[in-house]
Amino acid sequence: MQSPINIDTKILEPSHTYHELDFNFDSHVHHVSDTGHSIELALTGKSHFMNREFSLLQLHFHAPSEHTVDGKYSDLEAHFVHTGEDGRLAVMGILFNVGEENTAFEILLDEIEDSDLENGFEIALASFLPEDLAYYHYIGSLTTPPLAENVEWYILEEQLEISQEQLNRFHKFYEDNNRDIQDLNDRIITYIND
Repeated sequence: MQSPINIDTKILEPSHTYHELDFNFDSHVHHVSDTGHSIELALTGKSHFMNREFSLLQLHFHAPSEHTVDGKYSDLEAHFVHTGEDGRLAVMGILFNVGEENTAFEILLDEIEDSDLENGFEIALASFLPEDLAYYHYIGSLTTPPLAENVEWYILEEQLEISQEQLNRFHKFYEDNNRDIQDLNDRIITYIND
């Protein structure tokens, strides 16, 4: 089963158990690379999804978003890619729309534009997280080659803002680097909220 998908909020399956998301991200970006699909930041840190620990591997962005909510695209989507001890992949997606300037995204853009891509830098990754950590969960795939399946997706419900200028700056690197929406094929999308 492939990703991304449209998240139809009319058919969500409510979770009967609350599984809180927990993050402990390092502030150091080890290096930045251009993968041919996006700008990718190599990271470390730990996250807990469904009471299991995952290691953070990297962060990258797609514009416009890959996932849609009720058929509506967002202007940008961040993917925090993780791996578990068993090798299972988990991706946390955060959606952004044009609005107010985003301080963390501004720092990120400045560093990418001004730095040698092989050098690292410091950034408060937690500032990319919304206050409300309610999320949609489903099983899908990576959205870039090799499009590996059996990936756990956690798409945060609350969307953040970036300015139009920031989106334009990202577009200098990549624009329309999102994959087409894939069929749901009877998969269940679970909604988890405290």
